[in-house]
Amino acid sequence: MAVDEDVLASLEREVTVLLRRAERVRLGAAERAGSSLDRSGYLLLLQLSELGPVGVTALAQRLALDASTITRQVARLVESGLVIREPDQEDRRAVRHRLTPAGRRELRTLRRARRELFAELLEDWSEDERAQFSRLLVRFNEALSRHER
Repeated sequence: MAVDEDVLASLEREVTVLLRRAERVRLGAAERAGSSLDRSGYLLLLQLSELGPVGVTALAQRLALDASTITRQVARLVESGLVIREPDQEDRRAVRHRLTPAGRRELRTLRRARRELFAELLEDWSEDERAQFSRLLVRFNEALSRHER
């Protein structure tokens, strides 16, 4: 299949701009929600919400990160009272992590603020455009995940 160099150049430029702007907008949404949670903390809370109590290895695999990185990030969440460590019932030597009620509230607040922001950003898009954009982002993220190190 032939690759249109102009399309690739546009994609490269626009994804670069997207990443820069998305981080600034993310910070604004967190500020509006009254949260100081960083991107990695938000992702970990999301994963714990979806997976339930899990160990560091499962989180590291899910996020394609080193276990030592996840350990440090989870430790910050534990210190802030958003996550709790508990013994694994199947293997008493292992530890699982789960959201605390405060962690669930923080995640719910941030998700609401982020969704309100997305609603504002896409308010003049049709429902079909929003749905297509969502499908394409899922597909793009899946392609990215196949190239992670």
